[in-house]
Amino acid sequence: MDLRRGVGEQDQQLLAFLEAIEKPVLVVFTKADKLKGNERRNQIRRVADDIGWTVEELLVVSAEKNEGMDRLRAALAPYVG
Repeated sequence: MDLRRGVGEQDQQLLAFLEAIEKPVLVVFTKADKLKGNERRNQIRRVADDIGWTVEELLVVSAEKNEGMDRLRAALAPYVG
């Protein structure tokens, strides 16, 4: 999901559905480099609250600046050969 746009209604519905059928979910917030300083920190807190996760549980990445990519790869590793 685009960090700048936050969690939309359809995103909320999909997350609720996946939780209801007990499927694991890995939510990745992209384009983190597009927000700076307090705006970025506030948006990360906002999306964490929106989906009921802690800030530490979120994967926030910027492919352009290679931020968070190691953590994303580590999170995906168990699911790929």
